[in-house]
Amino acid sequence: GRVEEGLRVLTQMNAAGVAADVVSYNSLLNTCAKAARVWGSVGVAQASRVLEMMAAGGVLPDITSFNCLLNAYAGAAAAGQVYPFKEVIGVLDYMRDSGVTADVYSYNTVMNCCAKAVRARAPSSAWGLEQGLAVLGMMNSAGLKPDVVTYTALLDTALAAS
Repeated sequence: GRVEEGLRVLTQMNAAGVAADVVSYNSLLNTCAKAARVWGSVGVAQASRVLEMMAAGGVLPDITSFNCLLNAYAGAAAAGQVYPFKEVIGVLDYMRDSGVTADVYSYNTVMNCCAKAVRARAPSSAWGLEQGLAVLGMMNSAGLKPDVVTYTALLDTALAAS
């Protein structure tokens, strides 16, 4: 689909001696996140592949890069393909290890994953209100102030779990 077309364009850019930058890669990562809403895990795999390409090309991911990856996980959950909570939270660790600080949007996207995973009736992947409350605690520990989006996603999680 479109992601494969984008990958071909990046290959052509490199062949033409034009180095892709973080904006180029983020455009492709955003498309991966959108693809995950339809194709589920395929979008997550493609986003991971793009991050690997960034690293190979010496391009450092930024907050947008990681938020697109988190959006791919949320999109996959909405499509019924839910990843384990620890894997999604691992993206926040990956961000930190890469020198990128997660923002409210990052945590809200993880919180949104909670709601989508519960709605998808994810088996034993340990998604539920407890995980939503854990994300809220992580936000607070990071010194970030939860907003209406945070609490609405937590509310969605609670309602879907009941």
